[in-house]
Amino acid sequence: MSHWISALRCGVALSALWIGPVAGAPPKSERGTPDLDELLTLYKDYGLPLPPDAARLVRFPNGTSTQDDSGKHIPFYALGFWLNPTATKELPEILVGPVHFRYASDVWRDPPQRVDPKSVSLDHVEPGWRTALDPLNAALATLIQCHARGYEPLARRLVAPSLSVDRWGGPGAVWGNAPPLHPNGKKATAEENDRALKVRLAELAWNYWEGELLDEKSDWHGVASRLTHLLEVQPALEDDSRRRLIQSIEEALEPSRSKPGSIEALIDDLVNVTNQVSAAAEPDARILRVEALGFDTVPALIAHCQDQRLTHSANPRVNNFPPSMRVVGEVVSDILQHFAGEDLGTDSLPRALGQGVRKDEVQKWWDDARKATEETYAVAHIFRRADKMDLVNDTWLRVMERKYPARLPEIYDQCLASAVPSAEIAKAIGRAALSKDEKLRLLQRGLQSENPDHQHWALVAILPIDPALANAAIVKRLDDLPEKTSGPVWTSWEAAVAHLAMESDSPEVWRALLRAAQRADVSLRMELMNPMDYLYIGERQRQQRLAFLAAFLDDQTERDRKSDQKLYSGPCAGFEFDRITVRDFAAFEIAHILKAPEVRTEEWTPEKWAQLRQKVKVALAQER
Repeated sequence: MSHWISALRCGVALSALWIGPVAGAPPKSERGTPDLDELLTLYKDYGLPLPPDAARLVRFPNGTSTQDDSGKHIPFYALGFWLNPTATKELPEILVGPVHFRYASDVWRDPPQRVDPKSVSLDHVEPGWRTALDPLNAALATLIQCHARGYEPLARRLVAPSLSVDRWGGPGAVWGNAPPLHPNGKKATAEENDRALKVRLAELAWNYWEGELLDEKSDWHGVASRLTHLLEVQPALEDDSRRRLIQSIEEALEPSRSKPGSIEALIDDLVNVTNQVSAAAEPDARILRVEALGFDTVPALIAHCQDQRLTHSANPRVNNFPPSMRVVGEVVSDILQHFAGEDLGTDSLPRALGQGVRKDEVQKWWDDARKATEETYAVAHIFRRADKMDLVNDTWLRVMERKYPARLPEIYDQCLASAVPSAEIAKAIGRAALSKDEKLRLLQRGLQSENPDHQHWALVAILPIDPALANAAIVKRLDDLPEKTSGPVWTSWEAAVAHLAMESDSPEVWRALLRAAQRADVSLRMELMNPMDYLYIGERQRQQRLAFLAAFLDDQTERDRKSDQKLYSGPCAGFEFDRITVRDFAAFEIAHILKAPEVRTEEWTPEKWAQLRQKVKVALAQER
């Protein structure tokens, strides 16, 4: 990421050279400036939001960073308008360009800093803002918002960054259908910049409204109207893909005429598929309902391979290929691909780019596959090859869990005898319509495996079935824990035991976890502490987690990440700090659990760490 960011910064610098300096803008008679009044009129016409009067201009870390030659951590920033600056008990909400962004306590720990529009530094301020689709030209929207506020010098300073963000978020001074800004090496004129900004504003509006399509509560009729208007008023945007997107919206808005509860109705409901996953990291429930029916759905799915109705989901960026909105045909193609367990005429890259399976290839597969029973085919295709390793075919596993639970034991045995990850099979056994005794008998096989990963997931599945059995096994696992891992600590099975402990409310388990952490090497000790503030755990075992971390608030042991590059490779605990003491890391984690958004600053000093530890101790006393 830091290389991309450095490239983007270079793009900004080069753009400033191509269009000339903007600080201390020369008289209009000499060069002129873009018509900001006209840009503001267009901005309003496109339906883009302006900050309310009470909002305040702020500068805040955008969540990315790089390092200088000495290894010093350098965060990147964004400009925006703080929408709720007087709300002391709410996370900050900021208008970044046209996007409403709310701080998330797991990442955005630095509070926004109010800035003076006359003197705010633009050093390390990124002009783009990443979204699920195309990065937005936030600098251009902020420029117009500043002009509407009367911050003219800052608005002029933002012209150069606004011209440096290309359509796909990379560096460059030309993108979309904007006119070239440096023809034959010459400096662009104010008129050329003005035309370019108008095209970029239309692109910004398109990207913003297209992004709104991902919200399942958005008004698709209104969005389609906005997109159609943009094509009418800005001919530079006209292309086939944009017309197809509007057509896909219109087709998706056609009401379903299928019988409720039918397979066709379930397929119609795929227009509502989103990119969100459940707390258990499952795909959209609408997809699961189709897949659970197995072969019964295949003929209808084949008929919808080329269905162009839009969904609320997007294909992610792949290498240099930009993200794109998904249509029902792509979702259907994925489901069919999962059923087949083999390539259906296209390999993984075209599918990732949104290329659906060909109907003739699917029909060829189906004609051969239906010669076997669904059960036989499911067992034969329960494992799939991906990225040079065998994985479980989750689609067929769900079908087996629902229709053929008696076949799960043989599948689990095959998995335990191999290196195939057993997590999903163990979970399926826990959910399946099997007796408690049968479930425990099966999962005991995983618990007795020599593979620590199989043991771990067997315990995860046993815990809700027989907590006493699971807790005893977790305590033994903790008591047998070595002091130090042999490989990278962040991916070690030893560190993963903390996740098991966090699922338990047993005092014995938490005492065993504390004993293991206290005797462990500092590397493993901090890694056992690391997941205590993970969001997935929610409020479960809150008091146990806080008490566990509080036990280390006087531990002055220092961890030096550079002392062992292999041991501390990857995003290990506290990877943001080369050197950090256990007590400071404990305070850092506790402050996060207590939702203190001020726990990170650019430069940590011993004095600041001491202040944080004291604040944490006071907060813990209040918590008790």
